[in-house]
Amino acid sequence: MSERLMAMVATAEAPVAAPKAFMRAVRRLLAKSDGEPLIAEADQKVNAGYVVTVSGVSIAVVPMPFAIPAGTLGTAIGNEYVWKDAGDTFIRSKGHFLISVVSPDIDASQRFNQARLLTAVTAAVLSTSKGLGVFWQSADSVISPARFLTQSKTVGADKTASELWFSLRFFPGSSDPNSDFLVCQSTGLAAFLGREIECGPYAMTPAEIADTVILVARYMATAGPVFGDGHTLGIAGTKEPDARIFFDWSTLGGMNKPIIQLRLMAQERVMQ
Repeated sequence: MSERLMAMVATAEAPVAAPKAFMRAVRRLLAKSDGEPLIAEADQKVNAGYVVTVSGVSIAVVPMPFAIPAGTLGTAIGNEYVWKDAGDTFIRSKGHFLISVVSPDIDASQRFNQARLLTAVTAAVLSTSKGLGVFWQSADSVISPARFLTQSKTVGADKTASELWFSLRFFPGSSDPNSDFLVCQSTGLAAFLGREIECGPYAMTPAEIADTVILVARYMATAGPVFGDGHTLGIAGTKEPDARIFFDWSTLGGMNKPIIQLRLMAQERVMQ
């Protein structure tokens, strides 16, 4: 988890740092407990950007006079099913802001606060630059301006991980082309816990399994590194646990990586 949290905001024209407008925008998104943000401006003559420090977290905002490379966005756009115009929108871009947490990681429990503040800073840059869209690097996802700005409005006071920090990947749950079994894998939780969630194969609709995985990902990112192999979860609002997690490895997506296997007890009973 040594990788820094990072976002990019695509712009219609070559981006120009606007620290004063940014400061007005970011103040509206922060919690009172965050205190006053401090900004250190680089050389304005060369449009070098600035570093903002909030609540002990430093975040660099650097204008880049070229579009986000297609190779960076490829899988994110390919897996975006809601924002249909994402590909065309990013192609129109002439530049972007690179926004990165530069504070050193102390421990995994710091990641929630870093992601929260990165969200606020990204939203402020997006709104003041009339950005075309956001690339959230740890989730490998592209996010429309409307969705990002709407969901970031409460990030200052939010105590639960944002949906903006995660995306999903779907895989067939069987080699039978007629099977309705599905596997859903999170993208983005590894930035917090070093592992992604993998749920399935189950005969669930994409919406059902997606809602479950996002719910658990947000819960785990909020709670931090407190989960162990075999830990039970109650995710349906009942007192009794209805899911269990196991640490494992998965090659889905083409790369062997550590996962948290999420087993849903109701689905497991159906399969017995």
